[in-house]
Parts: sequence; structure tokens; C-alpha cells
Amino acid sequence: MENGGPSAEAGWRFPLLRFKLTQNDSVQFLFSEDTLPLAEDSMAGYCALHGEVIELADAYRIPKARPFRFNATFDEQAGYRTRSLITLPMKNERAKSLAYCN
Repeated sequence: MENGGPSAEAGWRFPLLRFKLTQNDSVQFLFSEDTLPLAEDSMAGYCALHGEVIELADAYRIPKARPFRFNATFDEQAGYRTRSLITLPMKNERAKSLAYCN
């Protein structure tokens, strides 16, 4: 396909979200830089793709109509329970999403 979509002759490179920095004042944990596919099924990906603020009173109770889910891996590894959560897009002067803050 000419527009950069999938093709039988070449692989398709998916954009990635890169986690560079994290902070949690409630629990100590080791952090290493990580990546996540830019996709609507994660809160970070949805926020980055749509530029929408996501605000949840309980990270584990996302309305079924929303296309994203909460990734509980950190909670499971750290023995932590995420409660409320907000994901914000960071945009440039042309309103293009550059990053997100969770």
C-alpha cells in the first residue's frame, strides 16, 4: 500500500510509546525504560492517539464502552493497588499530541 499501511512485501512498523520516567511516592520500586505499542487498547495509547484526557475514579472499573484497559502489571509486581488515575496528553502549539502524562 502506498499510504504506509501493511503490505505483503514489507513489514509495517508500528509507532511505540516510550516510558522514560516514573515516580511513585507510596511504594519503592525499580524502574527501567520500557516501550508500549501505540494502540487504542491502552490508556496511554488512546490518550496519545485521540488527545483526550482520561480520568478514572477507580483504575480497575473502566466503563465497558471504553476501548482501553488498565494494565495491572506494575500493581502485581510492586504489591500496590492503583486507585484513581488521570492520563493527560501533552500537546505542542499546533495541538498535536507529543507525549502523555499518567
